[in-house]
Amino acid sequence: QRAVTSDQRRSVRELLIRVLLDAGRADDARKELNLLAAEGPLTNDARLADAYVSRLEGQLDRAIDAVNWLVENAPDLEMRSRMLRGMLWLDQGQPDSAAPDLEKVVEKQPYNKEAHSKLAQAYRKQNKLDKSRTHAMEAQRLTQRDRRHGRRERRSRGCRGRRLLSRGVPRSHGR
Repeated sequence: QRAVTSDQRRSVRELLIRVLLDAGRADDARKELNLLAAEGPLTNDARLADAYVSRLEGQLDRAIDAVNWLVENAPDLEMRSRMLRGMLWLDQGQPDSAAPDLEKVVEKQPYNKEAHSKLAQAYRKQNKLDKSRTHAMEAQRLTQRDRRHGRRERRSRGCRGRRLLSRGVPRSHGR
């Protein structure tokens, strides 16, 4: 048998963190993030997970600082970071700050129903009711389309975890 490398162990821990986040277990995800940070510097994916955990913990300023850094320094995570930053600005009651990030996500990912929905919220809070209605209807249309085609509702972090599995992170022996 081959020994598990440090990189493999870190990849599995990152996947576990995303699974814990998807399950709403922020406390457990924070513990795993702390263990991961003790092993060495966080990857950009782990930094994004840390921002999600910070949001769940109510540490919105810390989360915004993290995603600001990611938007500037991690182009492969730009859309996911902008999506989270838009949600954070909405959480803080700042739709004027949220809208540009969410607009960018919708521009680059026109089939992202969550982005359309959050953008509709931002526009509604800005009293831009026509724009709000347009994006709310698009989010609803995309949701109905997915239901018609039998697509399950899924969150972006879960999809990322499946991509990690396809890149060689070993599945459990029970499967």
